[in-house]
Amino acid sequence: MLNKKQTNSDRNCVTTYTSCIKYDGFDLPFLGIKNGDNMNAILCAISDKISEVSEAQDVKDINTSCLPTTPATPKTLLSYLQLIINKECTP
Repeated sequence: MLNKKQTNSDRNCVTTYTSCIKYDGFDLPFLGIKNGDNMNAILCAISDKISEVSEAQDVKDINTSCLPTTPATPKTLLSYLQLIINKECTP
């Protein structure tokens, strides 16, 4: 990883626009990244996927009747996971 104190001139790099950098790796369909995409598109695809998996997921169809919930319990995947962990870890 690049030391934050290190500059481009320290590594003999040439500053360029990310829109000019083309990806030449294999396609990553789960991210929507294709060979030939520019770096801007790749950064957006990765950012979008991180946002997507970070958002609360719709869990309305999960049967949670055995979990100790209250009306104030958020109906998110993370809250249900925490309830399961609490239930399993309580002696």
